[in-house]
Amino acid sequence: LEEIRSILDLNVAEYPDPRELAATLLATLAGLRRSELRALRWRDVDAQNHRIIVSQGYTDGDGFHEAKADSGGAIEVPAVLLERLAQYKKWTPFDHDDHLLLFGASEGGRIRSVSNWQRNSATGHTPMAARAVTRGFNRVLAAIGVDDAERKRRNLVLHSGRHTFASLAT
Repeated sequence: LEEIRSILDLNVAEYPDPRELAATLLATLAGLRRSELRALRWRDVDAQNHRIIVSQGYTDGDGFHEAKADSGGAIEVPAVLLERLAQYKKWTPFDHDDHLLLFGASEGGRIRSVSNWQRNSATGHTPMAARAVTRGFNRVLAAIGVDDAERKRRNLVLHSGRHTFASLAT
């Protein structure tokens, strides 16, 4: 729980690539898989009812596909996650279109600023690269003081967020 609080203390607007922070929070506080993160659209964030709607995933081999049977549907999420996502949405150049991906980019590469993102012709229709999601999770952990050695020793991977979410939900 201390690490979750530390992640929540990171400022979305000041973080080098806010996509990484938002994706890590969704994995941890909503239990989303990497494929679900990559396919999540703004229309799937139902802030009014405090939930995230998981209907699809995205993998490089299969493209967009229906969500796994055990994770599709509405997931109740805490207000703090929705607040961070609202901050993230203001940061993105895609805050005007709910049909676009939360983590879209033209190359799936690291983004340093909105102007850099726009200059690279990101459309919001191409999912962030799978490796970028994983590396982003590792960078968020490093930002809160969990170095690679400790991360490996404790076997902390993006999917760990799913287990954290399940523990918090019970």
